[in-house]
Amino acid sequence: MTLDQFYKTRFEPEHVELLKPATRDYYRKAWALYIGPMLGDLPLVAIDDDRISAFRAGLRKLAASTSNIVLSKVALMLRFARKMRAIETVPIFERLPEPRRRPKEVYSEEQIAAMMAVARRHGTDALVILLLALDAGLRVSEICALEWRDIDLKEGTVLIQRSVYEGVVQTPKGTIGKLALTRALREALEAHRLEVSHGPLVVYRRPSQNKPMTSPHNPGTIWTVLGRIQAELGLKKAGPHLLRHTALTRLANLGASVYLVQAVARHAFLQTTQVYLHTQQTGLSREAALLLDRAAAAADFGNVLATMAPTGQNPR
Repeated sequence: MTLDQFYKTRFEPEHVELLKPATRDYYRKAWALYIGPMLGDLPLVAIDDDRISAFRAGLRKLAASTSNIVLSKVALMLRFARKMRAIETVPIFERLPEPRRRPKEVYSEEQIAAMMAVARRHGTDALVILLLALDAGLRVSEICALEWRDIDLKEGTVLIQRSVYEGVVQTPKGTIGKLALTRALREALEAHRLEVSHGPLVVYRRPSQNKPMTSPHNPGTIWTVLGRIQAELGLKKAGPHLLRHTALTRLANLGASVYLVQAVARHAFLQTTQVYLHTQQTGLSREAALLLDRAAAAADFGNVLATMAPTGQNPR
């Protein structure tokens, strides 16, 4: 059996089709562009360490992170094949070295205040979109799918339990979780609730000639709303992810533990959250420098006392 036959008759129907739509699409693209053309015609038993090494070398034209994702997909296919007893062993998969990620730029407190002021002028829906990403750290797919029944204004919480991908509602990336609303987000939602009552979703697209009031948002239209705010302030156009990244970075800078940041981010794995802790490095290094300065000052003070003490006596 070739890898192509195994993928289409076993792996795709028994594994890929059970995944979320976005993940299914990624598998199909990876197969069509890289895995199928390079390995599809090979018998499963012929895919050994040498073949995987050559396949790995052929992926070098891609970014290392993309290559490693493709390699992980092939590794999963072959582990599935071993589970099905189609092969006895799985080749060794070595990841390509990835360059160290530089800290991403985040919005300053002044920029955040300016965006909120502009968003208020654009309407309650614009302010809610901004704060859902900035204060609650929602992903764009989660903002599009958020419903009023997920929000308890009396309790001051929001339940993140769904997202949308190309119009299909699904569970969110990471974990389902309930978050407390900040005062600003709670007030924005209360004001927005008084203005809209035309559907289950929290935010809808503004009406136009071709789109009614109840037309749902999609990632592109959310970008447009935020882009107008950023353009008015002369900021680089960026979507909700930069706002989410800013929210989590702010928490880390304020000294929040990795577990607190993970809870807000709803990351399934702690390793994902640890990316945001690099922002604490400057503050922690300053604290370390202060401790060393204090130790050095104490040592200098001790030396002064020693020179002042009479011979044979210890300074008190």
